[in-house]
Amino acid sequence: MSLINNDIDFELNYYTKIINYIQKGNFEYRKAEIWRSKALIELMEFFKRTRNRTLVTNALLLLISLFEDIPPDTYNNLGEDANHISKEERKILIEDLKNEFLPN
Repeated sequence: MSLINNDIDFELNYYTKIINYIQKGNFEYRKAEIWRSKALIELMEFFKRTRNRTLVTNALLLLISLFEDIPPDTYNNLGEDANHISKEERKILIEDLKNEFLPN
């Protein structure tokens, strides 16, 4: 990845390179870590030069969400799949949701 002088060009180019790298798929863990580290270095150099906190924050979020094997939020893996509960439990669940969210 190479630095670009213009913030808008940098942002578009940076995101495009991340997405293109991910779309290629089938990358080895070590090579992916090296690539990600270089991308982070480039991002930090850009921040040092421009102090564009919004762009850097968004780019970090993109890198983390695409490269880390973590759930998107703490509630992602909680609860039960409604398709795997009995019909009676599903009826009770639907009634509870109606009572909670629909006006009386």
